[in-house]
Order: sequence, then structure tokens, then C-alpha cells
Amino acid sequence: MKDGKQHEFLKVTVKHVATGAEATFLADRDAQTSPEDRQLQHSRLGSQMYSRSASDLTPSLSSSSMPNVPARDRVHMCNIKTDLAWFSPYIVLATLSFLPHSFPLVDLAILLKAVHRHAPDYTLKQHQCYWFAHAVFFTAKNLFGGVQTSNEIDSRGKWRRLVIRKEESEEAIQKE
Repeated sequence: MKDGKQHEFLKVTVKHVATGAEATFLADRDAQTSPEDRQLQHSRLGSQMYSRSASDLTPSLSSSSMPNVPARDRVHMCNIKTDLAWFSPYIVLATLSFLPHSFPLVDLAILLKAVHRHAPDYTLKQHQCYWFAHAVFFTAKNLFGGVQTSNEIDSRGKWRRLVIRKEESEEAIQKE
């Protein structure tokens, strides 16, 4: 949550089995904005690669009559101390753990592409950041046998105190 606005994203940490070296990256979705909005975001953020949450974009995006716009699904290499500060404060809603070699990074990349292909447009009421995080999380869990630890999973998917419904997309995405 940033300035009272909520934005769901995935924080992925991968660990090299032999060396123990770790890398962390973030995956999220927001609405593709105009070139002017992107320039404004980059000037405010400097070298950080994050944008404002979808609810913090132009007023037209908060309208329930907003037309579909292209989704911007992103993956960012992450510096834990500086990059996650942009999303602070945030809470961990759930954790998904996998056995070594059970969920190769290439499969995660393919899954992210399948999720985007399934819903290439950002829609405020259906295919927004909440849907994206849910679709990737539960499809990965179902396909690769992840073990879920829930922390605040019931706190997920609220925008301006409204519960955002999630579309059951995991089965369709698994077929793609």
C-alpha cells in the first residue's frame, strides 16, 4: 500500500542450490499509460523501475466506465532495500515455496507470458494487479506443487475498500 492505495505484486526469490546465491525480482501489472505519463513517472522515480499503482493514475482510470487499455505486466530485478521501499509499507499476503528444481525459472517466465496472453488488457474491475498476482500465484501452485503459507490472504484484493472479485483463470491459463 502506498499513500492509502493498494497494489498487489509478486516478490520472487530464487536461490542457487549449489552456492546459495539469491536473486529477488518483482512481477506486477498496471495499466499502460500515455508517453507523457511514463515520462512523468520516470522523472519522479529516478532509476527505480516502478510506477505508481493503478489507482494512482489519471482520474479516467478510476472511472467504472473506463475502456480497456493495454496491461503493462513487468518483471524487475530487485534491490530489497531501495526498490521495495517504493511499495512500503506492504504486507505479505501469502508465501509459496517449491522444492529445488520443481519450478524452473524458465517455467515462471512462460507462466507470466501465458497470464499476459490470457488477459492482455487492463480492466479495473477484472484484470488488474489483484487478478494478475492471484492468477500467477495459484497457477504456479497448481502446476508445480508449491506449498502455500498464508499470512494475510484474506486481506487481498481490495481497492478503495471495495472487494475486487477474482476471475477463476488458473485452468484456462494452464491450457495455454
